[in-house]
Amino acid sequence: MSLAKYKLEYQVGHVEITENNLLVEDIDDMIVLEEWETRLSLQLQQPYAVAYRKKAGKIYYSIFTDLGGKGSVFKCGTC
Repeated sequence: MSLAKYKLEYQVGHVEITENNLLVEDIDDMIVLEEWETRLSLQLQQPYAVAYRKKAGKIYYSIFTDLGGKGSVFKCGTC
């Protein structure tokens, strides 16, 4: 995966755009994108970034969030 092809659309909070923080890749349905944004911001209160890239003439969105950082809801409590 080449992160150089991603362009940051927007972010809520601070999230590094790294391969380890990739939560969902290549979303082409805006309803699905909005559902993930709602889940991350309202239900999980997790910072996230939305980035996009062009592939085969289409635009695909990906969501990055702090998957393993301190205070992340995605970090395993026993790991």
